Amino acid sequence: MRQTLLITLITFSILFALAPAALAGETGKGWFNDLSANCFNLGDCTMEDFIQMAVNLINFMLGIAGALALLIFVFGGYNWITSGGNSEKVQKGLQAIMAALIGLVIVASA
Repeated sequence: MRQTLLITLITFSILFALAPAALAGETGKGWFNDLSANCFNLGDCTMEDFIQMAVNLINFMLGIAGALALLIFVFGGYNWITSGGNSEKVQKGLQAIMAALIGLVIVASA
């Protein structure tokens, strides 16, 4: 039961993280679709095109990091709530929440 719940949470987290990018790709304003029409060959690209690609990639990676942090917060909270007074499970939940918080601070400061 727990494995099914965890797999479902991971699947939906990934889908929700990727859905905006996939929908934007259909409208022609996706991750790398902002490049100029002349940029079919790398020699035709300008520096601004490469900067835009880097910005789009960094934004995507920050979205993935945020989704993973949210998933770890949910996992830690689930462990804490379902601990039933078991101090080991409470500690495991608190450690997961602290790890997600520290990870978010590191990502935000980078």
